[in-house]
Amino acid sequence: MKVTIAVSVYNKEGVLSRCLRSVCTQTYEDIEIIVVDDGSIDGSRELIDKWSKKDGRIRVIHKENGGVSSARNEAIRCASGDYIIFADADDRVASTLVEKVVEAAGESKPDCIVYENYIVTERKKWICYHSDKIKHWYAGGEEFYRRMLGQDEPFLGTAAWNKAFKLDIIRKNNIRFRNQKIGEDMRFCLEYALVSDEWVRINEPLYYYFQNSDSVMHNFSDEFEDNIRIHMKSMEEFFEENGMYTELVGAIGAVQLRDCLSVCKNRYIVGQRFRSKYKNLRGFVSDDFYRERFLHADVSLMPLKYKLFYCMLRYKLILALIVLMWRYDRSYR
Repeated sequence: MKVTIAVSVYNKEGVLSRCLRSVCTQTYEDIEIIVVDDGSIDGSRELIDKWSKKDGRIRVIHKENGGVSSARNEAIRCASGDYIIFADADDRVASTLVEKVVEAAGESKPDCIVYENYIVTERKKWICYHSDKIKHWYAGGEEFYRRMLGQDEPFLGTAAWNKAFKLDIIRKNNIRFRNQKIGEDMRFCLEYALVSDEWVRINEPLYYYFQNSDSVMHNFSDEFEDNIRIHMKSMEEFFEENGMYTELVGAIGAVQLRDCLSVCKNRYIVGQRFRSKYKNLRGFVSDDFYRERFLHADVSLMPLKYKLFYCMLRYKLILALIVLMWRYDRSYR
């Protein structure tokens, strides 16, 4: 069985070798490595070409900048594996990732294989999401989607980087990453789940996700909030079109509550002084667009910090919000 690992790259010269080294040293050797350079303007292009000379399994695609979605879609177009795995250039994978995926595929060849992950912060705190045993599910139904949305354990998640997808299902159903700056992974995974059957989850962390302060979700601007709104509407659109919105409204609201935390961070950071921060957050808690969404959140399975955040929003506790945002801001300095 052949597995494709697709790595999308844009200006990641400083961390790219860490990722490519982890991909090239897989214990399972029948792999295809597609590295898509999305119009990098630093030294990434030259570094990719250097790595391709070291390992003949690397196929390099240089293209004009179009965003991570267009880079991944290009990899889908060119891939030849039975399964495809997506890795971001600033992350790395365990050396046994593909071997474990192939083992989990076994004879049944499930449509999706989910693996656990580490989260690595800039302060080097390692967090592992772990379960007891390999689990099998059939896609569809409220319970399955609640697991995808992080509202039922064990979680499946809506990130693309902790899953191996069957390439023929992607192509037959014309599933592609949307041109969204936030939430493109979620929409892709939801559409894939809609046309797939058996999913398997491996009880071992095989992906290292590096939570960087320069990522899209930690770079705040006026455009950031527009992208969050697009993401929220896209998620709602999917569940409404497929007749699942009403039964999953609490889980959808919980995802949107997490997004609201990012919006609050944005409004806090762009405010230069206390008065402007207070005004920005007061405007948020009274904004009908956000309010009608976070009030639907089912917070019963969420960590305590989100339950507290929910109460602050619901009862418009602006000063408490400012203290919470101040603590988050300090954690990224």
